[in-house]
Amino acid sequence: MLTAKGSVQQVRLQSVRARAFGKDGQCALVQCFLDAGSQSSFVRKEVADALGLAGPYEVIRLVTVDNGGGTERRMRRVEFHLGAVDPSQPRTRYPIQAPVKLSEWPHLSNLPVADQCEERTFTIDELIGLDHYFSLDGGDVRRSRGGLVAIRSPLGWILCGQTSRRPTIAVTTLLTRVEESANQILRRFLELEATGIATDDQNAPPDEEALAKFEEGLSFDGERYEVRLPCLPSQLSLPNNFPQARRRLLAVERRLARCEEEKREYAATMRQYVENGWAERAPEIGPEGRTWYLPHHAVYQGEGKEKKCRVVFDGSARYGQTSLKRQLEVGPNLQIDLLKALLRFRRYHIGLQADIEKMYLQVRIAEQDQDACRFLWRDTSGELSHLRLQQVCFSLTCSHFLAINTVRVHARCHQDAAPRAAAEILENMYVDDLATSCDTIKEANELAGEMRELLASGGFHLHKWASNEPKALTSVPDEERSASSRPLEDARNAVGPTG
Repeated sequence: MLTAKGSVQQVRLQSVRARAFGKDGQCALVQCFLDAGSQSSFVRKEVADALGLAGPYEVIRLVTVDNGGGTERRMRRVEFHLGAVDPSQPRTRYPIQAPVKLSEWPHLSNLPVADQCEERTFTIDELIGLDHYFSLDGGDVRRSRGGLVAIRSPLGWILCGQTSRRPTIAVTTLLTRVEESANQILRRFLELEATGIATDDQNAPPDEEALAKFEEGLSFDGERYEVRLPCLPSQLSLPNNFPQARRRLLAVERRLARCEEEKREYAATMRQYVENGWAERAPEIGPEGRTWYLPHHAVYQGEGKEKKCRVVFDGSARYGQTSLKRQLEVGPNLQIDLLKALLRFRRYHIGLQADIEKMYLQVRIAEQDQDACRFLWRDTSGELSHLRLQQVCFSLTCSHFLAINTVRVHARCHQDAAPRAAAEILENMYVDDLATSCDTIKEANELAGEMRELLASGGFHLHKWASNEPKALTSVPDEERSASSRPLEDARNAVGPTG
């Protein structure tokens, strides 16, 4: 038990009473809280339902104080309008913290206050974050020394700041006692024991509509698969964000100017994109509403000669109240359960591991969608180049779904010709990593060969093969094995001298 006693100044937070209007004319009286510490604005579901608001679902990450990486929530994006409360209409009095008597503050006399209630508790209907915060700032502020401040807004004057001229005495007593019930302990134990045999009811069924739409836009030219970008509306509606992309490129160039080595590696990586056919030069003018420039930066991994540069394209960059991420569907989660995959991996005594080399870049973006994945780069001549991605890059919100589902569709198409290999890919492929096990060396060799052949027919190359039994990889060329699974001399060459 903790008890604290001390002086506390009463402070009024920024709150507004307003009328919210839906698209069809519905109206509701709402209590708004202005929060400059929030990047986005939110409205309670009850209010959205009352206004008849509808919109696409998005997966967002909510990060609060002390919750680490945050939590992902699926929320609907809606649009509505706020208006001032009409003084001629009857007002429902919603209480707020720190009641205010305007007569005590001469500099606030005769102001039409947006929220003047007299109690200390309230229910927030809408949280207004920084995305709309300054649209309520009329630019006029009235203040006094160390006291209440009034800010003009289209909804009336917003009051905030210290409301009590004399500190009050507050006593707070906290008692926390946490006990875990025997039922909770037993439930956790039984859930672990039931892994792999119990029905996984908590997982939502796959979005059949999204999967069908994906397959409609999927094509195969005999060497590579081509996919359409899954747009939230039927068509992309993108502003021209060229100025933003140019500013971000200039910032990257200033940073690279401080390290010549990183500058060379960045340029080499960009050349690799063009030489490998992952990107191509584009005309300066792209189709209206479907052209978007992805800002980019580099991530460097390793040290010394092992240092590698990876270019990260920023699909979340916002321009004109939107971003490419906001206009693309995430797609259903097709990821297999990792714990179950690891348990299956331990089923037999001969293990096999491999991964698909640059899996995302093996899937081509349909030509009509490539202009939505443009980027800027300055070549050695100093000329600003317009380029567009031809292959799926790692950083788009839908990249995960597009790459994984392409591999899964390819495996299903070959279930009759190679049933065991197709089943292994569908059940034991975690993103681009494959882990399975076999009972005999012969079975492992045959399975490795079948999986290599099946995926290669779709343009996917399995490499970095590894096994606890070297003889299980005789069907795999040495150069496709991981360093630890190659013959001794090759492994030495791969890791370098140790002496």
